Amino acid sequence: MKIISFLTGLLAFGALLLKGTELDLKANSPWQKIGTGEFFVKYSGKGWPGLVAEIPSPTTNTFYKLSWEGKAEAGVPRTFVSIDYQQAKKDTLYIPWHPATEYESCLQYFPAQMDAVAKRISFSMNPGPGGNVFIRNASLAPLLPAELERNLLPDGDFESGNTRPSNFSRVNAPPFEGIKIVQSPAFLSGCRSLELHPKAGENFAMESIFLPVIPGRKVKMIFWAKAERPAVLRGIINFSARIHKGGKHLYASANFKLNEQWQQYSFRFDVPTDTAAYPALLDKMAKLQYNLSPAEQENRIFLDNIEFRLEE
Repeated sequence: MKIISFLTGLLAFGALLLKGTELDLKANSPWQKIGTGEFFVKYSGKGWPGLVAEIPSPTTNTFYKLSWEGKAEAGVPRTFVSIDYQQAKKDTLYIPWHPATEYESCLQYFPAQMDAVAKRISFSMNPGPGGNVFIRNASLAPLLPAELERNLLPDGDFESGNTRPSNFSRVNAPPFEGIKIVQSPAFLSGCRSLELHPKAGENFAMESIFLPVIPGRKVKMIFWAKAERPAVLRGIINFSARIHKGGKHLYASANFKLNEQWQQYSFRFDVPTDTAAYPALLDKMAKLQYNLSPAEQENRIFLDNIEFRLEE
C-alpha cells in the first residue's frame, strides 16, 4: 500500500510539473484583474502597459514552457511577451503573439539562461492599433528531461480545437493571411490539417514559435504534406531569436517535392557548438519555416503531423 501511495504521489507531482505553476501576475495600469487568474486591458494604442510576473526560483541549464489563454476584442493590438534576463545590462527577449477573437491556448518556450538568467515575464503591446486584450490561466513550468526527448512542437496535428494555428504565423505578411486549419482532405489522421494558399506572385513564408535547441545535438524536422498539384516546398530550421553583431547566420534547409498524395518528409541537421562563429547559438532556440516561391501561386498545400525533435 505504501508503494502504491508513493507512486500515486509521484504521478501527481509529475502532473503538477507538466501543468506548471500559476504565474503571480501584477496588473500595471491600465491592466485590470477581472477574475481568478484573468486580466483585461483596454489598450488605447499608446505606451507599453505591462502585465508582469517575477519568475519564481530562477534556474539555469533548462528551458521554460510558458502557457496561457488569450483573446482580443474591438481590434487586435500588436501584442508580445517579453522575457527579461538579469545582468549588468538588461537583455530582453521579445516574443510576438497574435490573439484571436475567442480565447485560445498559447504556448511559448524560452531558455532559462542565455547570457544571464531569466528573471521576469511581461505581457504587453507595442504602440499602434488599440483594442481590448484578455489573458487568463498563465502558468510556467521547466521542461523535464523526458520532454526534451519528445516532439517539441505543440499542436502539430492541428487537432487542439483552435480555429487557426497557434504554432505558426506568416513572415512579412498579416499573421494568418493564406493559412488556416481545415477539415483534412482525404485525411491523413485526425480530422484537420493546415492549408497554405499563397496569393499570386507572392513569396510565401511562415514560421513556428521558438523551439528549444541544444548545441552539439541533432535537430530533426518531420512532417506530412500533399498539394493540389505538384509543388516544391522549402523547409528551413532557422536559428535566430535576438539580433547579434558579427558572426554568421545559422540555418539549415531542404527542398521537398510534393504531389497529390500524403507523404512523410524529414531532414536532420547537426547543430554546431561554435558560438563565436554562430552567435545565435547563445539563444538556444530555433524556428521551423516553410517557404513557397511565386511559382506555387494559387496552389493549395496541406501539412499535418509536424514534429520537431532533438536527437543525439
